[in-house]
Amino acid sequence: KGALSAHVTIIRGCNHHCTYCIVPTTRGPEVSRHPDLILKEIELLKQAGVVEVTLLGQNVNSYGKDQPGFPSFAELLRMVGGMGIPRVRFLTSHPVNFTDDIIEAIAETPAICRYIHLPVQSGSDRVLRRMAREYRRAHYLERIRKIREALPDAVLSTDIIVGFPGETEEDFQETLSLYDEVGYDQAYMFIYSPRPGTPAYKHFQDLHREVKVERLMRLIEKQKEWSYRRNLEWVGKTVEVLVRGEAKEEGFVQGHDRGNHPVLVPASQAPVPGLYQVATKQATPHLLFGEVVGPDALAPAPLPVAYGVRDAVHPPPGRGLGPFPPPLRHLPLHGAWVLPGPGGWGPGLLGPCPLAGGASFPGAFLGGVGAPGHAGGLAAGRGFAPGGPLGLFA
Repeated sequence: KGALSAHVTIIRGCNHHCTYCIVPTTRGPEVSRHPDLILKEIELLKQAGVVEVTLLGQNVNSYGKDQPGFPSFAELLRMVGGMGIPRVRFLTSHPVNFTDDIIEAIAETPAICRYIHLPVQSGSDRVLRRMAREYRRAHYLERIRKIREALPDAVLSTDIIVGFPGETEEDFQETLSLYDEVGYDQAYMFIYSPRPGTPAYKHFQDLHREVKVERLMRLIEKQKEWSYRRNLEWVGKTVEVLVRGEAKEEGFVQGHDRGNHPVLVPASQAPVPGLYQVATKQATPHLLFGEVVGPDALAPAPLPVAYGVRDAVHPPPGRGLGPFPPPLRHLPLHGAWVLPGPGGWGPGLLGPCPLAGGASFPGAFLGGVGAPGHAGGLAAGRGFAPGGPLGLFA
């Protein structure tokens, strides 16, 4: 089945202190990985047959700011984009430091997918202030305008928290109006959930759950309306789809295009995972349906050197760099591979491990001593990992 996509952590921790989030407390300040290690890991993944890499961090835009001499995130994007990996993505960004040079790097580097996830959380300045989000509505919309100017075909998604303590109906209406003003392609929507240890939990009184759920339902309807409208714009176009495996719908396989749209094609037209050119024929609020018009590349058998990736980038104690292949064992975890380590150096999973609701814990490997784990963990109050939502969502 082969690993065609991989997650690579580039930065851990967070220097922002949103009042709903526990990450700065549990993960500490931002620490960037050395660029040489990042590039080496990606090169080994490329040799293993990976065709899509997602760069991960709680705030990838801050990459390099904590280490003099490190490249900026925009510079790192250009470096990774020039390595020969067909598709490069990144998660997650913060509106405060989603700067012009990042937008320019995306526009000028063909390998960088034009999918931008830019969490807004609320459309109300009053709520954003209570969240300590460090920007206001006008700044966020100015960043969206810059993105639209430079990347007119960019696919935009966001995070929104509904029912934050103190949110009034007027505040919520401002969130709905911002959604209309931006016209998001996709959104991850959550009701606020108090997280012990956060300022919001300590100082703010939670809203009644009925109020939060009712507002979330209205927001979901708004999301469906806009997602359907945006998806219809792709009907009749040919897109590159990374087919991953069987879909829930019988007779179809599923993948995603460069804009992160889930795309379904007849299983008979894509017998093996890989990159395909797909002509889109039909749209729903959450899916595109199409027909294969040609393969870009078929999936190689990438995993015989997979352990070498882990060993070279995160060697166990007492060993130098360099691969040493162990036995590989496949488990029924959506194509995950278990790599038993020698000398008790624990097992790990190569690639993302899809969990409830389509979510995945990021990081190239999970488990085992010295494994990087995930980049920041679950964001407090939201039940969200960069791979997708873990809570109530549309």
